[in-house]
Amino acid sequence: MCFGYGAGVLEWDRIEANFGLRVAARKFDHEAVTELRSRRIDASARTQLVQIPSGTELRDLGVQLDGEFVRRMAGRIAASDGSGLSGPIAASDSIAFRSQTDLAHVQQVLRQLLTDIETTAAQDEFEFIDSLEPLRESEQETKDLNDSLAKSILDPQETGTPYLLEFAPPDDVQIDEVEEIIATRGDKSETLEEYTVHGLRKALQTLGVRRGTNFLTNVRLMAKGPEGEPKSMMLPLKQWVIFESGHEDFRFVLTIGRWFRLKEAYTQKLNLDLAGIHDVTALLNLPPSYLGEPEGSYNERAAAGTPNLLLMDKVNIQTTDGNRFEACDLLHCDGYLVHVKRYTGSQTLSHLFSQGAVSAELLNEDAVAREDFSNQVLQRNDGREISWESSPRSVTYAIISPTGRTIPADLPTFSKVNLRDFARRLRRMSFEPSIAAIPLVAEV
Repeated sequence: MCFGYGAGVLEWDRIEANFGLRVAARKFDHEAVTELRSRRIDASARTQLVQIPSGTELRDLGVQLDGEFVRRMAGRIAASDGSGLSGPIAASDSIAFRSQTDLAHVQQVLRQLLTDIETTAAQDEFEFIDSLEPLRESEQETKDLNDSLAKSILDPQETGTPYLLEFAPPDDVQIDEVEEIIATRGDKSETLEEYTVHGLRKALQTLGVRRGTNFLTNVRLMAKGPEGEPKSMMLPLKQWVIFESGHEDFRFVLTIGRWFRLKEAYTQKLNLDLAGIHDVTALLNLPPSYLGEPEGSYNERAAAGTPNLLLMDKVNIQTTDGNRFEACDLLHCDGYLVHVKRYTGSQTLSHLFSQGAVSAELLNEDAVAREDFSNQVLQRNDGREISWESSPRSVTYAIISPTGRTIPADLPTFSKVNLRDFARRLRRMSFEPSIAAIPLVAEV
């Protein structure tokens, strides 16, 4: 325990990270969580602060913790827990709780918490929080990961395709308020032409960065508003990207400038869950997509060259309230609503998964939408045998990706998490989720 300036003498690299959150993941009462601060581990950089009414569970508010970098939770521990804690508790790296001025009691409580962390597993709802293990900056593993990140930024041809490398502004940046982002190195500065990894690479070339890992910290970025006013702090480049590497069963994630190891048991459980999603690649036999081919052109070519496919791209289906939506891009005669998207990053996949679920929900609940969908299909069908009754019951996510990338095994972790969550959502609506891989090839 340190008082006053005593914290300044601590070696923070030796402090166990996530201690408070690991306690919360095991002991918090779901209905007694009162506050949650987290950041999505993807390029959307969505930071959320949720204030939760007493007696309400996180799931009731639609809060999904899988794929979230949770930074703080506040709440209460169940009365029957036996840990000796009572009253409101705040958990982050540290844990704050009320106690009488009795250091012996505090010592007893902390000893029990340490024992509980070592001998019990996290609750299912908080499993992802507990599975993220922060790495120390001094570890060789961290240094190797920094080297891999630097090479992926500077020379992607040499390092191959990482699971994920995307430009993601820090927490305090509201991108809709940003006029420009400036990268500086020493006395040189350069404005990013676009807020992407490609835009970052061009700025680094102009700044003279060629090799090494030092640029991850000595190149700093700042966001500015329309009047040139700062919209962020001047932060190291490492805090402006997200990165994921490793292999199918073991992943490392960089977010907000910090490295995390995702526990092997969690990734294996995630892969096992995804294995339950039917792979219909061979069944649908969708043709390859050509480099540079727009998705609309691909859909037209696929429907024209495949007897069992109907083109439904840009076909608007009317709902009861007068709105319109696309039911799918391609419709297979065996009842598969096929949604096609080229994998260019986490955001495109999030949009794809959401699109399929929203379409299924509307067809499931809106009689007007089902009728209009059937009419649109009949208008476009030229003799194909349709093998469903009122509407299709299968949703297929067809992902265009380079040859050699396995779908879904090689997707980023949080894209896998999103896929699993949307698959569960589809099953609750009695739809069968499925996935299909579309190879991306050079046109012959």
